[in-house]
Amino acid sequence: METYRTVVSQWFHGRLHSGKHAPGGAEACALEALSVLRKTPWTDDPHVLGIWDIRPLNDCPWPSAEKRADAMILLVDALNGCTAWSGEKQCAVVTTIVVGTAKHILSMVPGLRESVQQQCRAAGTLQAALAAAEAIRAAGDICAVKWEADWVADWAADWVIEAVNSVRDGLVARGAWACAKATRDCARIVTGDASVVLMDAAVHLWRAAVVEDGV
Repeated sequence: METYRTVVSQWFHGRLHSGKHAPGGAEACALEALSVLRKTPWTDDPHVLGIWDIRPLNDCPWPSAEKRADAMILLVDALNGCTAWSGEKQCAVVTTIVVGTAKHILSMVPGLRESVQQQCRAAGTLQAALAAAEAIRAAGDICAVKWEADWVADWAADWVIEAVNSVRDGLVARGAWACAKATRDCARIVTGDASVVLMDAAVHLWRAAVVEDGV
């Protein structure tokens, strides 16, 4: 039986790439490879494929196409068909992802004030995740790594705020997408090995959220 892992290995030589790609070539992103497994027309449209939009996680600055593939195989295997889960299960999983994004991802933004970092790490509810993200937005001039880091940190915090509000409004797929966007932005301002640690933490978080909620 063909699996997602075998598709990535045999069709794309164990490598996945960021962005869109033409059908029939040797390159694909995570969702384009999933369309091959599903035997649907070539697409990266998450709605067609019945999965939340993880393209921002695919497009994170992974150190190699092989490392991206390793991470996306784990993620797609966990989330494949997630839009068909019950509404209750989808909400539970995405809520865990939102809270975990504030706790484990936003807290890794370089240059955060210690009080704000601790607030992120202590987040245990949607309200606490919202408050942590708002604290980042309110702090101002928090990053000393490079001049644009402040802006990107604000964008990441905005995505977490968007995720919280989306879950509260019952828009769980949008909440998941917003968390993926927040992770991508954070990964772009965390340097060196810490960036890989952050991205791996995000994949672990998403997979653990599925397991913990018994999907």
